[in-house]
Amino acid sequence: MGVAIDYLLLRALFATIILFGVAHGAKPIFVFGDSYVDTGNRNYSEAPWRNPYGITWPGHPSGRFSNGLLLTDFVAKAMKSKSPTPYRFYTKYSRSLRDVVKHGLNFGVGGSGVFQAFDPRNFSVQVDQLKGVLQTIPQQLFPLEHTPVLVSFVGNDYRYYLATNGTLKELPVYITKVVTEVTRNIIRLYGLGLKRFVVGNIEPLGCVPSLTASVSYKRCLTTYDPLVQFHNQLLAQQLNATFTALKGADYFILDQYKAFQSVIANPSPFGIKHRLRPCCTPKPGNIDSCGEVDKNGEPLYEVCSSPETHFFWDGLHPTQAGWTALTSSSFVGGNSPHNKSANLATWLQNEPTS
Repeated sequence: MGVAIDYLLLRALFATIILFGVAHGAKPIFVFGDSYVDTGNRNYSEAPWRNPYGITWPGHPSGRFSNGLLLTDFVAKAMKSKSPTPYRFYTKYSRSLRDVVKHGLNFGVGGSGVFQAFDPRNFSVQVDQLKGVLQTIPQQLFPLEHTPVLVSFVGNDYRYYLATNGTLKELPVYITKVVTEVTRNIIRLYGLGLKRFVVGNIEPLGCVPSLTASVSYKRCLTTYDPLVQFHNQLLAQQLNATFTALKGADYFILDQYKAFQSVIANPSPFGIKHRLRPCCTPKPGNIDSCGEVDKNGEPLYEVCSSPETHFFWDGLHPTQAGWTALTSSSFVGGNSPHNKSANLATWLQNEPTS
């Protein structure tokens, strides 16, 4: 009896919270993806919750794979809103329910993939998590059709595939499966009532420091370019075909590939002096050890004195300055089928076109 009453009270509280948020012009967003969008879903014992992550903002680790803000934060800012609450905080009720609903939820988790990668919470699991949340919220009170969705998986599927003895020759077949799974889950989200999608493509994988370290961070490697381009072209084609069939839905391709290329080729307007060398680098004899310490508690990494002059923070992730540059580039221009000239900030403010 007591459990039933508590559940009804919780639903009533959610209804009140949602109505309050909608009445005051709240702009929630749902986020799905990996470490480029994760704002705190990894466990507290893991790297993004350890020094030196977060040294620029907020001055301590915040669960972000960066020295400060990252993609999710900048997309929320473009909406003139706040970053959505990480799902792990929602499940523990460690933040107010009003904040959870008002700004949306972030299901993205570092290391995850569209399929299997370095964390089991893949795209499908993240969609399942949202579905479970929506079952506790009176959906008629929540404007799902107006709530944007950010989807950004940037290559963990392929890193994991190659790390587990997959071959470059067979990778195109797997890429096709990955892209098909992206669109399948977007259709699932549409089935839940969501109609506005920002979908990121993959950055030039050969430019990340974990790979360019082999050439002393002097140039991007071209080995993976054809595969990345195949992924991005196929994604664009499948999204176009998918959204043609989804009535009332719209999408915007966040061209992260073009944005990375643009900033790396011309970083100086953003105050960036180091294009490929990360700020947090492994000490000699270590690999990708930012945030790691030895048995005596001594850092296995070194941190630069000026993170704002580096594009990359660690072996895979941009700095806050890097994300500032990337979003300045990628938010101008883009691809929406109903408005070819729209930038992302403008698109996010517009109502969906039927």
